[in-house]
Amino acid sequence: MAIEYTWRVAKLKKHPTYTDSSNITRNDVVKAALWEVTATTGSFSSSFQGTVGFNLTDLSNYTEFENLDNPTVTEWVKEILSAPTSGSLSDWEEIVRDDVNYKISSSLNASFDF
Repeated sequence: MAIEYTWRVAKLKKHPTYTDSSNITRNDVVKAALWEVTATTGSFSSSFQGTVGFNLTDLSNYTEFENLDNPTVTEWVKEILSAPTSGSLSDWEEIVRDDVNYKISSSLNASFDF
């Protein structure tokens, strides 16, 4: 069976007010995101969560909090997780793929008492 991966942001952490290194001050500045990747195949699924922080040294291209949506922030998270120091998205997907495969094999090998 093919495994489908779903990425999403579960929660955002923000500063009520933040001033960057150029003295630009903004309200409701997102400083971190709790992300989740889920692998699903048939009725089996597995999820893994992590947290990434955002670089807040330059707020000149800041997106207002009320204009953020899950797909936008999820792309930011994926960019950070794809950085050379973080590995690759496939590394994170491998974690949940291995777990969902383990769940499948465990269920196939399960014994039942009658």
